[in-house]
Amino acid sequence: MEKNSTMVESNSNMAFWTEVRALQKETLGVPEIKIAIIDGPVDSSHHCFNGVRLVQLNTLAAPARGGAGSNHGTHVTSIILGRHGGAVPGIAPGCHGLIVPIFEQKDRLMPCRQIDLAHAINQAVNHGAHVINISGGESADPKHIDLFLKQAILHCARKNVLIVAAAGNDGCQCTHVPAAGPGVLVVGAMDSRNMPIELSNWGDAYQTRGILAPGQEITGAVPGGGISTVSGTSFATAIVSGTAGLLLSMQLKRGDKPDPHFIGRAILESARPCNPQTGSDCRKYLSGSLNITGAYSLVKKAPGPAMHRGLSENGFHGKMASVIQPAAPRMPPILSTSGLNASSIPGSNPAKEVTETGTTNGRIGPDDPAPGKTVTQGKTSKVYVISRLGFDYGSVAVRDTYKEKMEAIGLFPDSPSDLLRHLDAYSHEPQEVSNIIWTLTINDTPVYAIRPSPAFSGVIYQRLMRYLEKQIGDENHMITIAGVIAGTKRLLSGQRVPVVIPNPRLMNQWTIETLIEGLLGEAPHADNERVIFHKKEAGVRDFLYRLINDFSNMGIAPGDRVLNFAATRALEIRQVFESAVENEMRFTDIRVNQLNFQRPGSQCREVVLMFSDPKKPSRRAGRRYGFTVDVSEVIPVTIGEVRSWSVY
Repeated sequence: MEKNSTMVESNSNMAFWTEVRALQKETLGVPEIKIAIIDGPVDSSHHCFNGVRLVQLNTLAAPARGGAGSNHGTHVTSIILGRHGGAVPGIAPGCHGLIVPIFEQKDRLMPCRQIDLAHAINQAVNHGAHVINISGGESADPKHIDLFLKQAILHCARKNVLIVAAAGNDGCQCTHVPAAGPGVLVVGAMDSRNMPIELSNWGDAYQTRGILAPGQEITGAVPGGGISTVSGTSFATAIVSGTAGLLLSMQLKRGDKPDPHFIGRAILESARPCNPQTGSDCRKYLSGSLNITGAYSLVKKAPGPAMHRGLSENGFHGKMASVIQPAAPRMPPILSTSGLNASSIPGSNPAKEVTETGTTNGRIGPDDPAPGKTVTQGKTSKVYVISRLGFDYGSVAVRDTYKEKMEAIGLFPDSPSDLLRHLDAYSHEPQEVSNIIWTLTINDTPVYAIRPSPAFSGVIYQRLMRYLEKQIGDENHMITIAGVIAGTKRLLSGQRVPVVIPNPRLMNQWTIETLIEGLLGEAPHADNERVIFHKKEAGVRDFLYRLINDFSNMGIAPGDRVLNFAATRALEIRQVFESAVENEMRFTDIRVNQLNFQRPGSQCREVVLMFSDPKKPSRRAGRRYGFTVDVSEVIPVTIGEVRSWSVY
């Protein structure tokens, strides 16, 4: 039996769908606006995606075929991008979807690590996402956020990308990561009466950045062509992401530059507040309930740049945490494809199809498919990373092969020194060293696997062995590697990491002490010169420690590659600290700025080192030193001279 639109409305929120219809009369979304869905894999062959622009990015997750991961990702994506006039009409079907799968399906749904989520966020940003939907999370205090996830969220804040994340389905005063991180728009779920549903989380971290949206019995697609209704904050999150896509499309149609952070603030500021007189616990309402009409009104009133520059990016503290998983839905039985008609959600118009052509900077690109065409996009990423070296066997079988050979002569496969002795003994068998997975680790976490190109494999493997030898017993040894990402590799733990093909021209091992010696040379003998030298030495050491400890990163984003490159720039750093010491300045901070004007085909960033005068804080604020780096190629290059200026 078919259900008509009235029956579907009764299971959701009639007032909400009326507001959606009104906004969809203005726009169904424009393809220039990209919404990234970081979730499980999506069944893009589902009929609800006919005519929709979808790009699937290659990620660290092994593609799941069916199962809970694909169910969740397909349902969430259909809420945002389902074809207008189809069985599951989405909120913003005219926008451009970036599918970023992070959940694997084995015998059960496998949650991902926070660092994997960070990878996915950075990929979405690099592919031009305006809005990132994360219908999942880890039940954790906001202090327990992975360093790389923190940096990815801050990267979104700097790049004006709006992250919309689920509050979680624990039904308690508790928080999820990444939702609890400042700068993220948090979404809880409400029922058809605009009341918080029982399973929706709330908490102090959500109160000023959270909003309720319809999350009870939300219709969506099921892999294989089915349809179901599901409840949970995951699906409320998708509704808000779709709404943000429509509002951004309205900005673009009005001739304004899309401003995702302003849209996030407009959604929050227009929220319908809780009425305490109803006896409700207003903490569960967060900032209020979604008010599409009110948010649209704020967008129409804003004549140009946003009246509020987005959500806060400050306030991160904490250390490593574990895993991210989809917010567990409450799912009733799946309906057949005939269970709903073509106009099952109000606002559907079967006669009107989305036909706009997607463009990127005025051109059709490989990640801008024609309507109805889904492509898999694996944009090549350049890497310039500072890390330590590790090794892995990839599987129990491979480890047992080495174990059998090594234990026969009293060696142990997990000992770095014993492994090196074994590899040296088998130097006449190249496969013995190449069968090892050499890894790059940051904070004891493997983040990359190394795979040399065939032309340089012998040279690179010998370097890796010697790097590991120097690193044994000395935690200060770091290595710098530049290269490109080429696929992924599964480690013995089951973790997948990106594979880096290194450029042999830029593979170095160093310690802070050896780097300082290379930057400044040996200390002079004269007492007065030694005093000046040690001031420079202290400044450079502080600078390097800050880069390695406070700014540790994956080395993929242009700004991060610039930072890592700056750490080893002998000429520029020496000039900066010689001038700073002469002016009695003290190093305080470092920034990377994007330049408004660049030479054709370049990716130039300005490295700015900031200094203050501790003796005269009231007379002058300090001095800035800057130099330009182009990271358009695998090996960055500096451009021009070091510049300096006073800041008052």
